[in-house]
Amino acid sequence: MKILIPLLLLLMSTLFLTAQEDSSTPEQKGEKIGTIVKSALNVVVPAVSPLMDIIWPDRSKNKVTQEEMKEHLESARKEMIKSFQEKMKPSLGLHEEMSIFKQYLLPAENIKLKSYIIKEMLKNSSINWNSIDIEYKILKQYKSIITGLDTSKLRDKWVRSTFDKLGN
Repeated sequence: MKILIPLLLLLMSTLFLTAQEDSSTPEQKGEKIGTIVKSALNVVVPAVSPLMDIIWPDRSKNKVTQEEMKEHLESARKEMIKSFQEKMKPSLGLHEEMSIFKQYLLPAENIKLKSYIIKEMLKNSSINWNSIDIEYKILKQYKSIITGLDTSKLRDKWVRSTFDKLGN
């Protein structure tokens, strides 16, 4: 919508200005308006002109068959997908790193919680060693989850070494 408003304003002002010029023929006015509209589209939506070149490489042809249209649109779609995938590669690496952090957070919080529970159990005058043993086994399970994380996908050397130290 933001693109359409400036485009419409430009078209309306162009039509107003060309309507005031009485010396040119209707064909010349039409060519001027067409040139202005094409320029406005290239400014507002720069991808339109290359797409039109893909669809109609030979502008001297008046008609395009449906097969040619489908073929050109399919090739344009493939090019856009390939371009998008290339631009998204850095984001995919970031997603993998964030996934490792996410896998770390829950076990780390549970280790913190289990450590606190064990600490509080040891403060009691009557220590229940069986309960402490159960809590400690659960704590070790969470630690093994953290130890098993694949840190090779972390790009930063310091972050990777910090995660590796946590498992030891």
